[in-house]
Amino acid sequence: MFGRKVGGLFGGGGDVTTVPVSDVKSFSFGVVSQSAVNRLTEEQKEEIQESYFIFDPSETGLDAKALRAAMRSLGFDPSKDDLRKLMNNNAIVDETQFMEIMAYQMNLQVMEDELRVAFELFDKEKSGRITLQNLRQAVASLGENLTDDDLVRMIEAADLDKDGEVSFEEYSDIMVR
Repeated sequence: MFGRKVGGLFGGGGDVTTVPVSDVKSFSFGVVSQSAVNRLTEEQKEEIQESYFIFDPSETGLDAKALRAAMRSLGFDPSKDDLRKLMNNNAIVDETQFMEIMAYQMNLQVMEDELRVAFELFDKEKSGRITLQNLRQAVASLGENLTDDDLVRMIEAADLDKDGEVSFEEYSDIMVR
């Protein structure tokens, strides 16, 4: 699992902590990743380019070790397995590919942040779980009239570990399906 570090070389100073971002199942360069690049600000693009050139001074491309270092400088902490998947059986990653990888990861971070804000609207006690009571209160505040049976079915649909509550991971999974 990737980690997004708050702080880092180019981010705001202060302590550096790891926040989960995404599992890398597969990554392919092209149209989808290019659209992620298009959503970046000019400042983000400049940060990514700066990081790339710091870790590729000879302009030959980033090997796995340099890719990891460049990603870490931007606040991401990929595992060796994530790197292997991102390298996509290539010995090096060029500047365009690095831009696509980082754009994709940054956009995933934005999506996760938005999901976390929405999750916290249900999880008023900040327990990290959505309970039947939380869901009941949220539905009532929206003026909806659902039965407890309806609400239980909603929780059961998202509750992968069958503990009767919905964790952030379970919530995220159902929201991005």
